[in-house]
Amino acid sequence: GGDSCHLLNGDDCSSGTDAGGREDMLLFKVLVDLCRISGLEDKRFVLHLTSDDMPSEQHMALVHELVTAGRIGHWYTNEELIKIVNAMRGVIAKRGLTYSEDLAWELFQSNIRQNIHVVMTFTSTDCAAFRQCIRHFPNLLE
Repeated sequence: GGDSCHLLNGDDCSSGTDAGGREDMLLFKVLVDLCRISGLEDKRFVLHLTSDDMPSEQHMALVHELVTAGRIGHWYTNEELIKIVNAMRGVIAKRGLTYSEDLAWELFQSNIRQNIHVVMTFTSTDCAAFRQCIRHFPNLLE
């Protein structure tokens, strides 16, 4: 199969399997890193997933969670969450707002919702993968 995931800058973030048959968590790491960069630095990303080698259902569930709910706090350790909300202090100060952890986290998530977009493409010959995606993750098509 082809690559399951590309960033528009051409970087590959495919999810594969290792010699032991366990799924590689590369896509999850990429999603976590993209969210961190997008949220903290207000940068835009487009994640392109293709039907040639779709990520596992577990990984698609992560994409679904990001796109539909935007609730990603549990993706980070407590230490990472603390670093994120503290790093948002400068963003909040530049906007002339009063810092709070709740506001920092809300702005972080807002940046992610505004900046990360997912594009899924399916070949015309891969109707089964498309149907499976629709069946398991209907909100991704909205």
